[in-house]
Amino acid sequence: MYILQPVATEQIITIVSRDDVFSSEDLDLYFERVLLDGGTLESTACVRQALNDLDGVTLYLRNESTRTTATINPTITESNGYMSLSAIFSVSEGVFYNIKVVKGSTDIYRGLAFCTTQTDYDKYSVNDGAYVTEPADNEFVIL
Repeated sequence: MYILQPVATEQIITIVSRDDVFSSEDLDLYFERVLLDGGTLESTACVRQALNDLDGVTLYLRNESTRTTATINPTITESNGYMSLSAIFSVSEGVFYNIKVVKGSTDIYRGLAFCTTQTDYDKYSVNDGAYVTEPADNEFVIL
């Protein structure tokens, strides 16, 4: 299970996919081809995005509470068999999400995510900030 935070910044989900997508080796081979043909390469970011677009990888994030699905086109990097998907996820506190990663029409990963602002996961509590104990004064009435 992945832990996401309800923030408007980029977050990363790292997976092991069922199918290959572009790899850093593919990127290196592309660079060599460009340089061998006498070309110049101005930015690796545009090449990486072009390879992502060619692979057609899409991430679907389904809210389990509202049963709505968000379609996300993440930025993908690959290293040592792991695929890292980075994007800005629009998620809500305390909600579970189903993750489905698709390449073309083939599912290459399915998983689960939970959204929380708590960072001490070993001591996670669903009642964090919601349950307040009343102070006890231990006064008893004896008749």
